[in-house]
Formats: sequence, C-alpha cells, structure tokens
Amino acid sequence: MASKKNRIDDCYFSFKKLLRTKLIRIEKSARKNNGGISTEDFNHITQLARIIEICDISKTPLRRNRWPMAVVVVVTLIVVSVLFFGRIRQMEIELEINSTEIGFSMPDESQFTEILPLSGLGISGISSYKIPKRLIQNDENPSLSSGFASSFKISTDEIKNQEDSVTLQPLILPSRNKVWLSKVPSSNQYRLSLNHYNRIIRVSVTGSILFDVPGRLSEELNFQTPIGIELQPGNDMIDFYLLLNTTPIILSRYITVNELLFVRIEEFLDDRITIVRPISTVLSGKLFMESLDGRTLPIRVGEAIQFEDVKGEIQLIQLEGEYLSLNFRGTVNDIKTGFGKSQRSLMPTYLEYLHSRHGLSLLWGTVIYFSGILVAILKWWGIRL
Repeated sequence: MASKKNRIDDCYFSFKKLLRTKLIRIEKSARKNNGGISTEDFNHITQLARIIEICDISKTPLRRNRWPMAVVVVVTLIVVSVLFFGRIRQMEIELEINSTEIGFSMPDESQFTEILPLSGLGISGISSYKIPKRLIQNDENPSLSSGFASSFKISTDEIKNQEDSVTLQPLILPSRNKVWLSKVPSSNQYRLSLNHYNRIIRVSVTGSILFDVPGRLSEELNFQTPIGIELQPGNDMIDFYLLLNTTPIILSRYITVNELLFVRIEEFLDDRITIVRPISTVLSGKLFMESLDGRTLPIRVGEAIQFEDVKGEIQLIQLEGEYLSLNFRGTVNDIKTGFGKSQRSLMPTYLEYLHSRHGLSLLWGTVIYFSGILVAILKWWGIRL
C-alpha cells in the first residue's frame, strides 16, 4: 500500500514538472509567433493538466504521526520553563549594608579587629585578670594585682582629660569562630560576642582610668605611660562592650567568612506561652549582582535578607555611631528575602543570566531553535520548502 501511494505521488510530481517544462517552451514559441500557439500544444498541456488533476484526486490522504509534534511541544515547554523559572545555583555578589546587628562565621584563624581606641571597655565571660602591682593601692600581692573574675570594666573620664585612653589590642580569632556584633540602643556602645575565644586579651591604658572588677577592685588609677592589662577568657562565650570616643571607627578589614546573618531572634515569655520570632536588623543597603554585570538591587529597611552557602571576604566593618556598616564580596548559593511562607528567592533565572552574560549567543540560539521548530511543523503538514 505504501509503495503504491509513493508511485502515485511520484507520478503527480513528474507530470507537474513535465507540464512546467512544456509551458516554458510554449511561452517561448508564443513570443516568436506574436502570441499564437498551435492546437497540438494546447491539447497537450490540457491533457497534462487533466492527468495532474486525476493524480491529485487519487492521492491517499496523509496520515500524520502526532508523536513528533507532541515531543517538540513538551521539549519546548521544558526549555522555556527552565529558562524563565529555573534559577542559577551560585552567584558572585558585592554587598554594602547598614545594620544594627550582624553575625558571621570565620572558617580560618585570622586577625579580626584592628587596634581600637576606646573611651571605655567592658568584658564579661573572663576567668581572671592581671594588673601591675605597683599601680594598685592596698594590695598585698608582691608582683601583680590579679584574681578571678567573670567581668571587668575600665573607662576614662573624658570631662577631666580627653587624652585618657583605653586601647584594645587586635584580636586573633581561631578557626570556626562565630561572631555577633550589635549596637547597644540609646548609647555610643557596641556589643561584640565571640564563641569559644581562648586567647589572652590585651588592653593598654593611659591617663586616669576607672577600674571596676566586682568584688575585687573599684578605684581610679592614673598612668603616666601606657600600661598593659591581661585578661584570660573563660570557657564559654565572651562579650565585649566597646564604648567609642569617636566615630566612625574601623573595626575589621579583609576577613574571610562562610556565613552572614542580619537577623536577631526575639522571645516573648509569659506563664502560658512562648513566642519566638525573627527580626531583621537591616537599615539600608545595596546588593550588586556581579554575575549579572553589576545589576544593583536596593535593600529596604527591615528587609529580611538571608544568604546561603556564603564564601567570601568582608572587606570592611565600620562602626558609625548609630549603626554599623559592612562591605562584603564573594559568592552565595542562594539569596532569600522574607520569612516563612512569604519567603522568595532573589537569585536570577537562567534567562536573566544568559541575557546578561551571553546575550548574543542567546539570540542566535533562540533564532536557530525556533527556526528548526518552524521547519519541522511545515514538514509535518506536508509543505515542501
């Protein structure tokens, strides 16, 4: 049956070709004879036209296989869905953000703080302290005034002398250390919390300094030259309370991190219920999507922005007085905004990424793909190109 159908089709196209050739010859002859054609030629082309009409009627209707077109439609839908709704798995970003509280993790041992000139310093979570004996009144220790204490506080009297100073020496953090930094409300003070910090803390002081060690020492001492104080951390978390004498002041530069947090957890307790809710600490900021040629995304006040699988470097942490600012550059595997059911991803789609980084290739690929689909559809309908 198939071979018979093919023979009819071949005859149909052969007679059409023969008729076309004959018409060209008659047209040339008619030009030479002032438009006249012979009866023989007319009868010949009439017969050919009739034969072609009979062949056309005799052709078996084309039974089209629907599966190829179904496959084309499904593949097209999958490709379009991935391009429009699929999101890239990693993106390079640069972040500039102002916040009242930040948290991050440092995977490697590195210097965390710069030399910090302060007007006051409070530390909780220590186990002991050491101060030169000759500077302490009413102390029988022959060499050092030392002892066990869980907290330690020193401050200057800026009203008496602005040259008095308290300087916290650089802190070297061990690997896998978590850091929390927050602005203490209604004060010029910042709280720095470190998880499992085990190195000796060194502080230098000059001028008139107020010492307050609960149960051990409470007096004002005067230092003509810089004097070093050593504090031994305890086994748990240690908190620093940094009282600034001027702002802005640079806290840290160029530290490697693998986690970034801009949220705090608030708890409300009563006799019957406990309510826990996350609160964004963001005041403002800008997110630069370097993988999209630096496209800028503004970050609104209170926006709950979260980063997953962070790998990069905090280039600057600066204490501004009423807030702290942070600059970060690195890669993330996801960026989300919102909490709970309202959470959504800010990662660009594959279409946005290709349009930004491979615009010309995307254009040519789209043209070639849909041209191929058009050719396939025309052939499926039996239209010869």
